[in-house]
Order: sequence, then structure tokens, then C-alpha cells
Amino acid sequence: MTHIRNAVIYCRVSSARQLKEGHGLSSQESRCREYAKHKNYCVEAVFYDEGVSGGMVERPAMLELLDFIADRKPEETIVLIDDISRLARGLEAHLQLRTTIQQAGGKLESPSIEFGTDSDSMLVENLLASVSQHQREKNKEQVFNRMQARVKSGYWCFCPVPGYKYDKLPEHGKILVKQEPVASIIREGLEGFASNRFETQTDIKRFFESFEAFPTDKKGRVSHQRVADILTKPLYAGYLSVPKWNIYMHPAKHEALINFETHQAIIDKIEKAARKPQQSFISDEFTLRGHISCSCCNQPMTAGMVKGRSKKYPYYWCSQKGCEKYGKVIKREAIDQDFNELLQSLRMPKDIFFLAQEALKILWEKKRSNSSMDLGIVNQEKTKIEQKLDKLVDRLLDTDSPTLIKTYEKSIKQLEKQKVLLDEKLKVGRKRQPSFERAFKTALVWLTNPAVLWDTGCLADRKSLLKVLFTDNLRYDKESGFLNRPIAQPIRLCGLVGDGGTKMVGWRHVNRFRNLLKLNKKSNVNSYWCYFGCY
Repeated sequence: MTHIRNAVIYCRVSSARQLKEGHGLSSQESRCREYAKHKNYCVEAVFYDEGVSGGMVERPAMLELLDFIADRKPEETIVLIDDISRLARGLEAHLQLRTTIQQAGGKLESPSIEFGTDSDSMLVENLLASVSQHQREKNKEQVFNRMQARVKSGYWCFCPVPGYKYDKLPEHGKILVKQEPVASIIREGLEGFASNRFETQTDIKRFFESFEAFPTDKKGRVSHQRVADILTKPLYAGYLSVPKWNIYMHPAKHEALINFETHQAIIDKIEKAARKPQQSFISDEFTLRGHISCSCCNQPMTAGMVKGRSKKYPYYWCSQKGCEKYGKVIKREAIDQDFNELLQSLRMPKDIFFLAQEALKILWEKKRSNSSMDLGIVNQEKTKIEQKLDKLVDRLLDTDSPTLIKTYEKSIKQLEKQKVLLDEKLKVGRKRQPSFERAFKTALVWLTNPAVLWDTGCLADRKSLLKVLFTDNLRYDKESGFLNRPIAQPIRLCGLVGDGGTKMVGWRHVNRFRNLLKLNKKSNVNSYWCYFGCY
């Protein structure tokens, strides 16, 4: 009676793609089982290494296999592999694994090759292992060359960044496409950081974390490193940079979230001195904190929850020692109610709104008519930069001095950035500009009634609204309410709100202003505003 020997099967793939194609785990196992049946082996276990490089020696499934066959000593266990490349794709790794398997009490066999101990068999085995190593290195070179060519063609070929995902399009193949709603959240964050709506990276972090749809870690947080990567990646501006391949600011094929001018504003802001972040405890509960000052010392009041007998209550108070009103609390409800009344008083009358809209529209049309002249100037600047770049490249090729090479490379990078900015301006200038109504729709809505944005907006929108409406802090007294109204000049011109109350423009002046618009729409709109505010 023939003795049935015990065997185990080892399968390995180096990528997820191989799980479904060609040398997948199932096809390897199937061939090994057919071989074991032919040899009358009893397969006791199958070990899989998924997505593990052939150049590695220590692999999870291989370590389990070695422990498994070591427990069966002194009985020899047959270790079946589909092909020599499934064991390893390097001569050194192959020899090391082969020796380790033998020492553990195993014997290698394969339906593709015969493992012998004579010199001829060892030569063939080593040659096949060397060929497998060569194929691995060749594949690596080919992948590198294809990826580099892909990037130079304008396509990102690495893991997708937050806000994007891969999709296959007929004219592009695999390309990054926007992933909503994360893409819109990132766009708002980037533009807000560039426009100082968000002062620091910490503010951006809190903004991202306020959305459930934004990807976070297990604790529901967005790491500071992820925020820094999002802020500094030119990928969001439609450009590719891969420093290890010496590729900088290469135009990309995918749709950008922001323009390059916004990206550059972000980089410039990061390179400057860091600003103090907004306090983490500032929330919708105390939106006015930092914008309300004491009526006595004119110092910003602090705010918080004050413990009462049974629960905590929201208050504002002056924290300036030496002030007559130091520590005297004011109910948050009282300040919020007075502030809401102030916002309601800033509502623009319909006639004034239509006049302001008409004047702004004239200015908008004038700006659009001048855009063609600006494009000519931009083209001239671009030509000058291209000439400078050609000269610097020639000098760079002619010099051997490391110092000069470093200086020239730095100058070339700066000029390339300037060129990208000019290309961005040309691209925007050639596009069809949106209509005035579409461009200013949101701004005109809240300009008509700022209280609408305050009631429906988030914390960041409310903070922005405070910056737009007021030029200074509002001084508040517990008995008298607001003592000053530092309304911004544009808002004054639209509604003419005085420190003592609201004063609407007289209809005589409204009609004169309307006649000016009808008679001479090509005039400088600034003169309209000067007349409008200084009658």
C-alpha cells in the first residue's frame, strides 16, 4: 500500500489586481491541488499571502507555514508552489526561503519545476530565480516609466487625494474626478483660508470636522498633517508636482477646485508668520465674543457659561481688572436681542437696493470691457518671462558651479510660478464671464437684509459678516445697549446708518442719482458713490 504523504500549499500575489487575473490565488491553488492528487498527497492546509512583494522574506502566511510544518517534525511535509516566482522574485530571497523551509522540515515541489539537489538541478533553479528577479526589476522599471509618462501627460497616477476619486472616461482613461460633497467642502475651505475667512490651519481643521461627510479618523478628527497636505497640494489648483521625478507645476487634465492665484495666496500665507487661531471654545453660543467691548474700558468682553444653583447660564462680562464694571455679568440673551435689532436696522430699502445694484452693474460692465486690454498686457508679460527663462536655462547648461546652479534653479522655479499665474489670468480672461446677476446673486441677497445670513449661516459666515459690517468692536452697556455703531463705509453708503440711528436717503437725492445713471452710464461709478454718500 502506497504511503500517503502530507502536503501544504503556498500561494502569493503581489497586487490586488492579480487576485482576479492570471496568477490569482484560486488558479495557483487549483494547479497545486491537481499536482497533489496526481502525486497522491494529502493537502492539510493552504496559506495565502495577498499583496505581498516577492522581494520580501518575512511574510505573514509564510511564517505561519513554517510554524505549521515545524510542528510535524520529524515527518517531512511537502510544500507545493505553483511557480518558482510565487516563492520569491529575487535570488537571495529564494535561497533564504528554500533553506528555511528545509530546516523547518519541508520539501519544495512544484508542477512547473523539479527541485533537485544535484548540480544541474540547482543551476536550473538558480537561473529561474535570477530570471524571476530580472522580470521583477524590469516590471518595476516599466511601471515607473509608464507612471512618469502618465504624469507628464497631465494625469495623476498615485492614490487619490481627499475630494477626488478615480473614474474611467473614454477620452482620458483613468482620471481624477470630483467626489462630492467633499470636493465642495475643500474648495470652500481653501478659498476661505486664502481670503482670511479662516485665519489659521487650526480653523480649517475645525471647519472640515464640522461636516459629517468629510473623511476623519476613528476619533472623528482630521489630522493637522492632512490639513497641511490639502492646503499645499497644487493638485487642487489643476497642477501636478512630483519632486522625486523633477516635475513641478505641470498642467493637469483633471478639473481643478481652485485657481492657481488662490493656491499661491495660500502658500504665501503659510510662509508668513503664524497667526493666533480662533479660540476652540468660540461657537455658535458666543458668536459675538471678541466683537463686543466694555462700555467703560472699551476692552473686548469675554463670555462663558456661569454656574448657577441648578445649571449653567450664558453671560458676557468685562475681564479687565481696574475697570468699574469688572466681573459684572450681562445676559447673553440681552446682547443677542439688541444685536438682532441692530441687524434689522441695516436692512436696505428696495429703492436704494435697486440703485446700488444698477451702479454696481455699470462698474461690472466697465470692468468686463477693459478685460481685452488687460489680456494684451498679460501676454506681453508672459513673453518677457519666457525670454528670461530661456536665458536662465542656457546659463544653467553652461555653468558647472554648484552655487550658480542652485541660484539659477531657484530663479527658474520662481519664473515658472509667475508664468503659471499669467496663464491662469489668460485662461480666466478668455472664458465667458458670468452675468452680473449670477455673479452677485448671493452678495445682493444678504446686502438687502444681513439678518438673513446671520440667522441661516454657520459660525464662519457670521464671523465674516461681522468683519464686513463693522470696522470696530461694538461697545455695549447693560442699561443703554450699544453705545456706538461703527458701520463700514460701503454699508453706510447703501443705507446711510448714522451713530444715532438710521437715516434714509431723501427721495430728492435718490431721483437725482437715478438721473445720473440714465444720462451717463459710461462715467466713473466712484463719482456716483461720492455723490451718494456726501449729499
